[in-house]
Parts: sequence; C-alpha cells; structure tokens
Amino acid sequence: VAVDPNGNLYTTDDNDSRIRKITPAGEVSTFAGKEQQGFADGVALQAQFLPGMSLVADKQGNLFVSDGENSRIRKINAAGIVSTIAGTDHPGFQDGTGSNGWLAFPAGMTLDKNGNLFVVDRGNYAVRKITPAGVVTTVAGDGRLGFLDGDALHHAEFSDPRDIVIDSKGNLFVSDGNTIRKISVTGIVSTISGDINDSFADGEGTNARFNFPNGLTIDAHDNIYVSDLGNNRIRKISFQ
Repeated sequence: VAVDPNGNLYTTDDNDSRIRKITPAGEVSTFAGKEQQGFADGVALQAQFLPGMSLVADKQGNLFVSDGENSRIRKINAAGIVSTIAGTDHPGFQDGTGSNGWLAFPAGMTLDKNGNLFVVDRGNYAVRKITPAGVVTTVAGDGRLGFLDGDALHHAEFSDPRDIVIDSKGNLFVSDGNTIRKISVTGIVSTISGDINDSFADGEGTNARFNFPNGLTIDAHDNIYVSDLGNNRIRKISFQ
C-alpha cells in the first residue's frame, strides 16, 4: 500500500494486475491497470501491469510502481499518465539512464527527501537508486547471491532482499532472508537484527530472530515495523 498527500490509499492485489484507490471516505475505485495483464504505458486505466507490484507515493502525488514481473519501475503522475522510468523488457543488471538501467524483478521501494527512489532489486540481490532524472545506479550488492556484511559495493552480499525503508539520517534498512540489514550513509552494510536461520525471539540486535520478514515501514522516530510473515506477527525495532 501507499498513501498520497491527500490521504488516499493505494493498494495492489497479488493476484491482480490493477491498482486500487481508497479515499478517506472509504470509496474504492480502480486507479490504474485493467483485467488484461501485460505491459503498456499510457492513460492509467488503459495501462497494463503484471501482478505482484509494490507502491510508493511522493509529496507531489506521483505514484511509483515496482512492476516486478515486467522488471520495470513505472510512474503514474498526478494527471493519471503511466510511464516507465527504468528497466526494459528483459531482466538484467546494468546501471544507466531510463531503459538503459536494467533491473531484475524489483520489489520494495522507498523515497528520500530529494526524490531519489531506492529499489530492492530482488533478482540481482542488490539495492538500486533511481534519481528524478531516471539515472539508475547500484547502492549495494553486485548481483551475487550470498550473505556478507561490509563495503556496500565491493563486499556486501544479499540472499533474499524484499523491502526497504529510509530513516531521517538517510540510512537504508532492508528485509533480507531472515534478517534486517542496514546500509549506512557511508556505504557500509551491517546486519542489525536476526540471523540466517528462521526462528522467533525478541531481543537486542542479532539475538532477535525472524521468519521471513517481509514488509517494512518506519515512523517519525525512526522505529522500524516489520511484517514477520512466517511468525504471523508485527515486530518493532527501536534504537533507544
């Protein structure tokens, strides 16, 4: 789900290729996409997507769509026009601008205060950045499956990244396998909570255990909330 500046809620359905809008008054409508699945830009209700999308909204009312099965990042502007800002018709791993910036099954996204979009690039085991001008660069990971902390671009590896949030200082946090990883503003990846093995335990740092943590969100005090899917729980990570 995503919320725009006017309090409208946008949601996807894992088994559908449409994006729905729910107003503060509770009115539900189809905002973008149609029953026929596929790929097409254009007017929102004529555009085509594939199921399994992620969403984020900016302060100007633009909605960004991580269209994972199409390996593209799409934008729906306030006028209801869908365009592709990154990715192409085949999964790949390449930095570049627009369609020259390749992704593979992108998932969760977050925006920083400057309008830069950070994307979990699941198929490439990486985190990518897309500027407002559409320039795609790699923030962490190098396309290799693994699990290593360290320098974001030259050492760190991810095993199954799914969602991402950003704190007030610009640090990124990623749900990865059974852990929560941090990418600092200085470009260092560390594991802040969880372990490679699935389990359940509250506690401090890596003494805590998760089972397939999935969705993330963060509040104004930089507390992170985790949808711990395999444990059927909502968890909170605080830094006090």
